[in-house]
Amino acid sequence: MQLSRLLGTAAQIVRVLPAPATVRDVVSAAAGSRAERVGPGRVHIKVRGLHTAEAVPMARALETVLSGIEAVSAVEANAVLGRLVVTHDPEVAVDELIAEVAAAVEEAERLHGFDRAHFAPAMPGEATLIAREAAWIGTAVAGCGVAVAGRMVRAVPLPPGVPALLALADVTPWIRAGVERGVGAPAADLIFSGGGALTQALAQQPTGLALDAVHRVTRLAEWRAHREAWSRAERGQERATGVHRTDPLERPARPVPLPPGPIEQLLRLSPVSLAASLGALAISRNARQAQGVLVSGVPRAARLGREVFAARFGKAAAGRGVVVCDAGALRRLDRVDAVVIDASALRTGRLMIEEVVPVSDAVVAQECHERAHELVDLARPGRSRRVGEWMVLPFGSWRPRVGRVVRERADDLHRQGTTVLALARGGELLALVSLVPEPHPLGEALVSAAHRTGLVVVAGVGGRADLRLPVDRRVAGGRWLQTSVRRLQEEGYGVALISARGAAALAAADVGVGLVSPGDRPPWGAHLLCGRDLEAAWMIVDAMAVARQVSMRSARIAAVGATAGLMLAAASTAPQAPRRALMAVNAASLCALATGAYAGQAVTRRPSPVPADRTPWHAWPVQAVLDHLDSSLSGIDEAQAAQRRTGDQRAEETPAGLARATLEELDNPLTPPLAAGAGISAVVGSVMDAALIATVLGVNAFMSGAQRIGADRAVRGLVRLSSVPIRLRRPETGAETGAEAGGEVEVTADELVPGDVIALAAGDAVPADCRVLSAEGLEVDESSLTGESQLVAKQARPSVARAVADRRSMLYQGTVVAAGNAVAAVVATGQRTEIGRTARLVLEERRPGGVEMRLMALTRATLPASLAAGAVLMGMDLLAGRTFGQALGSAVSLAVAAVPEGLPFRGDRGGTGHSPPPVPPPRPGAQPVDGRGARPGRCAVLRQDRHADRGATAGAPGLRRDDDAAHQGPVPLAA
Repeated sequence: MQLSRLLGTAAQIVRVLPAPATVRDVVSAAAGSRAERVGPGRVHIKVRGLHTAEAVPMARALETVLSGIEAVSAVEANAVLGRLVVTHDPEVAVDELIAEVAAAVEEAERLHGFDRAHFAPAMPGEATLIAREAAWIGTAVAGCGVAVAGRMVRAVPLPPGVPALLALADVTPWIRAGVERGVGAPAADLIFSGGGALTQALAQQPTGLALDAVHRVTRLAEWRAHREAWSRAERGQERATGVHRTDPLERPARPVPLPPGPIEQLLRLSPVSLAASLGALAISRNARQAQGVLVSGVPRAARLGREVFAARFGKAAAGRGVVVCDAGALRRLDRVDAVVIDASALRTGRLMIEEVVPVSDAVVAQECHERAHELVDLARPGRSRRVGEWMVLPFGSWRPRVGRVVRERADDLHRQGTTVLALARGGELLALVSLVPEPHPLGEALVSAAHRTGLVVVAGVGGRADLRLPVDRRVAGGRWLQTSVRRLQEEGYGVALISARGAAALAAADVGVGLVSPGDRPPWGAHLLCGRDLEAAWMIVDAMAVARQVSMRSARIAAVGATAGLMLAAASTAPQAPRRALMAVNAASLCALATGAYAGQAVTRRPSPVPADRTPWHAWPVQAVLDHLDSSLSGIDEAQAAQRRTGDQRAEETPAGLARATLEELDNPLTPPLAAGAGISAVVGSVMDAALIATVLGVNAFMSGAQRIGADRAVRGLVRLSSVPIRLRRPETGAETGAEAGGEVEVTADELVPGDVIALAAGDAVPADCRVLSAEGLEVDESSLTGESQLVAKQARPSVARAVADRRSMLYQGTVVAAGNAVAAVVATGQRTEIGRTARLVLEERRPGGVEMRLMALTRATLPASLAAGAVLMGMDLLAGRTFGQALGSAVSLAVAAVPEGLPFRGDRGGTGHSPPPVPPPRPGAQPVDGRGARPGRCAVLRQDRHADRGATAGAPGLRRDDDAAHQGPVPLAA
């Protein structure tokens, strides 16, 4: 009672002080306020029992009563969140308004019998959560001070087994769940968190409290980021009405328990440490020794790694616009192994021309294709349009009689889910035009990321474009979507669902990702809300595989820490056993915390996915292409190019530094056991052995990282030295020289942007994806793209081919002009080209190479053999009468010596670690090339200069460019 009065007084004081709104809300929440200010002119009011089905009449009554308040403009009951969303005049006194609304809500709760009901679960970023985390941070810091002070005054500490028992109960799933069912989740958190802090302080264990404080700080940062994301979302919908009004959702229990992940499998073994402690007590008759065994069995590191990863990733995701409704979903990412994607999410909602099928010989197919793109209104496909003698209309509206073959072809297109139009001239049917839903530009990238997680499932009826995506299974969608999700869960999958509809299905999924369009009502029931552009959804799916890796690594670190603690407890004297075991457990927790935080930040630093360009450049006439690019035959001016270069081109990924590369080299399965061996050796007295192990690990990682950085630098330098000039048209240059088509300047490939017009001649490499504007005897070698060795003739006339290899009006990056010359407009550069996008997808799905797989297999065989050898030696020493500490030291030395420390540093580190950018071919010249794409005569050669100053050539020491060197045969490889 006194605490409530004190908090209430503090809230009143803060209201009149010039404090930030967040501080006022946090203090008010701590004092028991049910109001949440989420933006100017909008307040959320928590209502007891509103999330239950029985509260619908109360919700309607509250909407009616509160709408009568003068300053209130709208009231919406969001039963899923358990809140009333009140929109009011921003100029009114908010505190008085909140007090009036709260009084009306309390009265309604009393009248409808909900005055003793529970609130809905707290939302991430809620002021109560922020206040709670801040209080726990203060508790942990204060506990650290108490523990240190107790050591300084030599106070009698609490037995270390007490906090260990409480920690074991906290991490044991069935114990924690039982306590939460009995007293509720908030009270359970108070028991375990508060009791853990108190017992650790009295046991004089400041290190564990410091780790808890760091963990709580990451969660506090996450909650604040979620709160800001909610505020931004509310501000974006301040003019929309009805987006919050929703009825309660039925949340039936999961048909089978969620399959355990790596951490859950380890936590199930937690009670084993208690049994081992009792066994040690029975054998040694020493309570201190038994407590050391108990302390070593606390798998705190396992959960800590996942928690910190989820907190860091959640904070970054909130910064990218992801609104988190259930933070627990971020903690379940590692247990998802099936991703269900609603078919509607893989489409943009627009239509596109899929195919033009000629049904008459009166006109060529190319002209039909041109006329179809000219006449069809994709926004209103049912509308008839006429230009001159040509017209297009729905096939069902075509009155003249058609042949049986044409009718069957139209019916076949209808069955494939397309919209069929008739293209006619002068009353004669010439072609059928099929329209399909336009695939989402990031659909391929989303499916590719889902494949790295596990099973990929598409729900619902998809168009022909959807059928081309490489999915594993198709299930029913729409009103059967929830049933499809439940069936997958019954099969033993952890299911993530991505959809813009089906709130019940999203709530039933283990991770529900709801897609929201601006101004539309979100699919309340989803755990995570993000935009329809799929970029944030891709980031979430991409993080699932990383989350599983983090969990596996954290579980492995916890197991190594427990093993090391057990060995140290057994090898130490009774008074020192708990302290040394706790040292190993805390070291493992620190490693798991650091790796989880690094992984959570690294996953958000990955480059964004590359959208697929669905623009039919190949099928459009030349002028339509130039109009769409806002360009001309003379190209674009330098100011336009600079603007497009800033907006469209992505910055290069920052090369890894030496420290980062060294740390990445240490991320391998052998580092934890070797580090544990070094720690055990140091504790039992073999400091020299520990120093040698640490030195070998560090030197190997440093040398491998340095080699990797050097190789990356050499490749980048090679690319710079081999870059060739490209003839680019600029209108301002043409104005100076009087050329109508624009003058030419020389630039490099990385300076090109869509809309640039370039000139190509025989021997030139195509630097980007281009649409041919004009051509004279143009033949191209496309073997690098299609694998075909025959030269391909190109032309400016639109192409109707659907396959990339058959599009005669397009030039693609990486191909080589074999004969003739051309003028072409750039339509895609860098990773947005066909070859760049394909290389990106291949890189994301990179599988280990042959050497790497052999090294991994050798590691898997070596590590158990090394541990077995150490165990055998330890047993022999114990039988010979040596002490446990002496036997342990010898066993660790043998086990570590038997492990080849250089194995973890993979054989592919001599490369760049990623696919280097394509290296352009030699400098363009006027001489023709033969059918193989080879050109005799002069070329540019990169030579190794043994006499050059290595520091003089930036990025590529020892390389010298020899332009136009005479050479008649193949360039010999240097020995």
